[in-house]
Amino acid sequence: MSTLLITILTLGCTLPDPDPGQSGEEMMSCTAASTQDYALADTTPLGFSGQQLVDLVVGSHAATLTWAKGGDTALTVDVTSAATVVTWRDMEWQDDGSGAEIATMEAMDCADDLVLATTVGFTTADGAFAESWDLDLAAQTADTATAYTELDLDNLVGTYTVTEVDPADYDAVRAFLDLSVDAAGVSGTVQGQAEKVDAETASATNVDIATFQ
Repeated sequence: MSTLLITILTLGCTLPDPDPGQSGEEMMSCTAASTQDYALADTTPLGFSGQQLVDLVVGSHAATLTWAKGGDTALTVDVTSAATVVTWRDMEWQDDGSGAEIATMEAMDCADDLVLATTVGFTTADGAFAESWDLDLAAQTADTATAYTELDLDNLVGTYTVTEVDPADYDAVRAFLDLSVDAAGVSGTVQGQAEKVDAETASATNVDIATFQ
């Protein structure tokens, strides 16, 4: 486990200040400068259609979830969608006002994508997870789609509880799902963050919970 400063943004990705010992961060965010909806049958600016994305992700996907503490369990990821459109996002690096240079970021990937509204079921055979979330799956190509969401640890349907660290030692413990869907099936991680906050700094410890594929 490693210690780092955290900033979570709703859209896109972020790049933190490289020095985790500082009390603040300079952040750039890869966010949507503009959006446009397309019917599923239409070819989008990315060269593939929303229907291709639907065909890729919708269905029941079997995988194995491996716990960081040891052991594994069968996992089923069910993806459904009632969407009639996909949303194309024109993604660009945006300055958050911290003084970081956009020119530095332009050399890094901030690719446009398509977003499909879905419902994702996430169920393990051991009962730890029996969840369902409304998630936007994003795809930069016709081959892979991804989603990222925070888990509501206080309201899980499954039996999972945090035991990888002692929650009493921290101000907050959070967990996040990172999901990828491609022609081979599903893969990803469940990752935790155990946070401490004082008057000058906010720091967190990464906590490995599980991987799946």
